[in-house]
Amino acid sequence: MTDSQKLDLLLEQMSEFRKELGGLREDVNELKTDVAQLKTDVAQLKEDVSELKERVSSLEGRMSVVEATLKETRVELENFTNRAISILAENHLSLMEKLNHSIKAADTNSVYEVKVEYLTERVNKLERAFVQAGYKIA
Repeated sequence: MTDSQKLDLLLEQMSEFRKELGGLREDVNELKTDVAQLKTDVAQLKEDVSELKERVSSLEGRMSVVEATLKETRVELENFTNRAISILAENHLSLMEKLNHSIKAADTNSVYEVKVEYLTERVNKLERAFVQAGYKIA
């Protein structure tokens, strides 16, 4: 192989190397563009995360207020219910006493009704006996 052939071969290899180097430069430029885009995306993501943290913090504060209000409402409802149950129990006791008194009076009335019926039947029998004996009853 002559020097000229060697130089031609060397030039040819250099030309291929330059082509490959040009492709590498394009790839590097594309990578730089992608990295720049990633940096932009990461910055946007950081902003979004920061905004989400603020919103979560706000929601936690509001949730604390809701929990406190719910606890107060529960206590008020429990107090109201306890008072209402107490009033119902007192009224129930009073009604039971009145019912017991009424039952006693009703029992007494029933006894008197039976006695009156018995006496009425006896008077009727006596009247019939007097009529049969010839007495006139007015």
